[in-house]
Amino acid sequence: MGYSELCPCKREEKIVAEVSIAPGFSNEQTILKQVEKFLQETYLDGKLCNVHVKHPPVEANIDMNYLRPGGLLELEVVDSLENLEGRLRHELMHVVDQVDEAFGYDEKKVPKPGTAQLRRYKYLWNVYIDSRLIKAGRPAYATCASREGELGECWPEFSADTRKGLFNYLWALSDTGGLTQKQIIQLSKDVFKFRKDLKAQAQARGERLKAFKTLEELRRFTVDS
Repeated sequence: MGYSELCPCKREEKIVAEVSIAPGFSNEQTILKQVEKFLQETYLDGKLCNVHVKHPPVEANIDMNYLRPGGLLELEVVDSLENLEGRLRHELMHVVDQVDEAFGYDEKKVPKPGTAQLRRYKYLWNVYIDSRLIKAGRPAYATCASREGELGECWPEFSADTRKGLFNYLWALSDTGGLTQKQIIQLSKDVFKFRKDLKAQAQARGERLKAFKTLEELRRFTVDS
């Protein structure tokens, strides 16, 4: 996506996105400062026209981002200071990837809701983001250890040893010069896509990649195993 397509309010001078926040935030000023800080230190500043921070739905109560046409970013933020900077950086890094032409983001290619592939896709992208933040010395949504533990929720069919090798591989992908959405989708279908040696090691242990169709199938396997 080109700059002019994303932000029609292009002018000759550098554009600083207007940041607004919905009423009722007890940590309003801290949230605004953190968002503005991130915009100033990344190339998102100039690629967005408006950033509007709002409350997430009560039933969800998690941070989310929605990039709208016309350079509008809607950012749902939980009103808490707990790891606030890490949470905001994580969500805004999703947006950095979405506007990066090299990443090649296409909303239509995101796996379907309710599928195991979508769960794996989200996990892979989250690992890719948090690994970059942590390696850059920045706060992240989750630690390396917590992301490693989460891998078992996405690939419960593998032993602890296989998961360890997989995670080390996934965490190191951010050192390779940048993933694309297409590669993340490929990995969500076949986590061994680019490392056949890891696949061979798993098979030597009698383990095979299982193709769960639905998120419910994935969760049931996790519980029953």
